[in-house]
Amino acid sequence: MTKKIYKARNSKYTDAQAQIFGEEISSIIKKYGKSTPPLLLKEAKDKDSKLHDYFEWDNSKAGEKYRLQQAREIHQAVVEVVVTEQNKKVEVRSFQSVRSPKGEPIYVTVEDAMTKESYKKQLLKKMYSTLHNLMEMIEIFLKYEK
Repeated sequence: MTKKIYKARNSKYTDAQAQIFGEEISSIIKKYGKSTPPLLLKEAKDKDSKLHDYFEWDNSKAGEKYRLQQAREIHQAVVEVVVTEQNKKVEVRSFQSVRSPKGEPIYVTVEDAMTKESYKKQLLKKMYSTLHNLMEMIEIFLKYEK
């Protein structure tokens, strides 16, 4: 089996850290069928976890809500390089934020997001919205360029 290479996505983390995050989040998804900030935090609480040192455990400095925000940042900090059929390398967010069938916000692998119909529809809707907003911003920007 080929090892998946993860990289940091324009964040405060290094590629080496992103590799750790990607592998650990993938393990969580294999274990629970999904990943969420609370699940990531649950796994990271174990002092032997590779994720443990990336969280602030001193309650005088940070509470549970802050640690959940740290877990969200870790989910969003990881990309992987996908090689297209045209042999072009494209960086793709490794873990996509979607809603489970119960409506719960979860993170799934990019493969699940692209192959499971309900997740795929959610992502396409987000992409369309993002593209639409970007096109409007370009139009506004071009008006000010003149």
